Amino acid sequence: MRAHTKKINFYILLNFFVIALIGLAAIFSASQYEGTQTKLPPAFVRQIVWIISGLILMIILSQINHEIFEKLSWILFGIMAIALVFVLFKGGANRRWISFGALKMQPSEFIKLPFIMVVASYLASKPIGAAQTTLFDELKYIMVTGVITVFPVVLILIEPDLGSSLIFPVLLLAILFMANINFNLLAVFMFLALATGVALIFEVLWLENITDINPVVYKLLLIVKVNLGIFLSMLLVLGAAGVIALLVNFFGFKVNYGAIIIIWLTFTIGFMIGTKMGGLIKPYQRDRILTFVKPEFDTKGSGWNVFQSRIAIGSGMNAGKGFLKGTQHRFRFLPERHTDFIFSVIGEEFGFSGAIILIALYLILIFQIYLVAFYSNSVFGKLVAAGVMFLFIFHIVENIGMAIGILPVTGLPLPMISYGGSSFLSFSAAVGVILNISKQSSIAQD
Repeated sequence: MRAHTKKINFYILLNFFVIALIGLAAIFSASQYEGTQTKLPPAFVRQIVWIISGLILMIILSQINHEIFEKLSWILFGIMAIALVFVLFKGGANRRWISFGALKMQPSEFIKLPFIMVVASYLASKPIGAAQTTLFDELKYIMVTGVITVFPVVLILIEPDLGSSLIFPVLLLAILFMANINFNLLAVFMFLALATGVALIFEVLWLENITDINPVVYKLLLIVKVNLGIFLSMLLVLGAAGVIALLVNFFGFKVNYGAIIIIWLTFTIGFMIGTKMGGLIKPYQRDRILTFVKPEFDTKGSGWNVFQSRIAIGSGMNAGKGFLKGTQHRFRFLPERHTDFIFSVIGEEFGFSGAIILIALYLILIFQIYLVAFYSNSVFGKLVAAGVMFLFIFHIVENIGMAIGILPVTGLPLPMISYGGSSFLSFSAAVGVILNISKQSSIAQD
């Protein structure tokens, strides 16, 4: 038997609130140097305002029929896209922000949810998986959603904000996968992304090792390297085809020649794209990649953040130093302690146990969102919930990963923990939409 739920999912709401309180405590501790005994830290006070505002926004969005979101998705996406264009003409250090008096808004945070809804709305309107749907039709769906994705990615890269731009292709692949798009087509794009990433890292390391030579010689070597990479890739294609032919002749193996060639061609194109991107990235982005691959590259410069973050987390050991007793952030060794590296504050003061509790709360929240997606009565609701789930996963994995030094530093905030109004309100809106969809879901009853 199935029942139609009308109440707000209390577990999601409670989980959200508990995580927000943990974040508030961490911000209070990280901000102690700002305040005195008679005055609360400004960042702490502002975060309280954002939490209250976020909860109000969440409740409001949970009461609106989610079909309205589908109808308004393109309008919301368009407004945020215009905001992204607007910030490009500002210039200066605050190019990523739009100011409204004392308030500031970061469009790159607010466009994530409309992007999810736009892609979900488009795919929900298509007969994916139906008998009449051809492979060409599904390729067309991928290309259309790809064009939608390119728009915010390019605008955010121009700001520049590499970290925020990376999340959109991930969200697209996740939503396409949940929409049951042909997996072979998705695999091609995943191979392309993998090859591009590998080539980008190789390019950065290669550029770092030969920057002291004559510029003319450097350009000649670059031309040789690019063309040699293409030539070698094509040789690998031919070599792989030859090996496969031998296996078929001598052992009778059945191999799809077309699939093998497509994979190798995909890697070749990916290497070409990655090589080109390597020459376009900003110096600080190059330093971040170098620090990720070679932690010893610059521990007193670009690697200082991660170096101090790992010291803070490691010094917390199992039980932590205790609330307000962290030394790395209180003595200002740890940079960006309110935002990018706030997980390090939690790790130092509450130790491994506290970090595990926070991660467990995130896992429970993600599982609850998964259940909303699984039981959703509409394709749109299912895809939006899946997109929001991967939005949380990407932010959590990337932020914690960069704090412990296993992922590059991108500046992505930790959901509901990092200080910031744009981030908190955008995640509040996402959870509000999830609560809305959960009210329209079918839940299995015994």
